[in-house]
Amino acid sequence: MAGEEQQVYAIIAFVLVMTLAYLDIRISATVILALEGVSMLLVVTACGIVLAKGGFHGHAFSSASFRPGGVSLCARPRDRLVVLDLLRV
Repeated sequence: MAGEEQQVYAIIAFVLVMTLAYLDIRISATVILALEGVSMLLVVTACGIVLAKGGFHGHAFSSASFRPGGVSLCARPRDRLVVLDLLRV
């Protein structure tokens, strides 16, 4: 039952899109722009709701991901000594 209903909606949407494309490009462009605006508004609203509730699994905006937290900037300790020797010169 649900599959047949979806097919009817798909056919109606196809006929509507083809009619808009056939009539005038300005109408098609305006409809597409309006639909994109609505979709962007929904995405921004969803992001706002998630952040207002504390973020995804409690991870809200913070600078924690940009702080190294005790990690050296050098890959190996030997490289760190070379860098320190170059700084002394």
